[in-house]
Amino acid sequence: MQHVAGPERIRGCCSRRAFSLVLTLLMGCAAAGQPDLARLYASSQSNPYQPPVILIPGIMGSRLADADNREVWVGSPADLVFSSYAELALTLPGEEAGASAPRLHPTRLTDTFAGQDFYASIVRVFEQAGGYRRARPGTPVAPGSAAITNFPMTGARTM
Repeated sequence: MQHVAGPERIRGCCSRRAFSLVLTLLMGCAAAGQPDLARLYASSQSNPYQPPVILIPGIMGSRLADADNREVWVGSPADLVFSSYAELALTLPGEEAGASAPRLHPTRLTDTFAGQDFYASIVRVFEQAGGYRRARPGTPVAPGSAAITNFPMTGARTM
């Protein structure tokens, strides 16, 4: 049996140790699961003065409808691909607003669209793990209950 001496033995030993270290780190990352959200929110559920959560969506996070409550934004996946979204055009300062210009209003959050989750999982975590209940803006919340309020916006000053 021949023993390897010198730099070859050191390189082989170091590469095995490096491989073991990388493998251990990867296994640790794979084992990391979801945090225990029920335990995380348990202390806040017993607080009778729990402040409400106000969920304000980011840009394009609200569904918009016209005066007839026909959804203009986001619409359907086909609308996203084929529509020019002319209904969303705003009148610029100094321009006359056309009689046909629709007045848009926000209806709700874009929770899911085309199979993609946008805000649904955030609301679900607050409801299931945090014990929050949905409330409407401006509606008083009973003492001892936690509320989550969705506040959809248009993003424009006036529509």
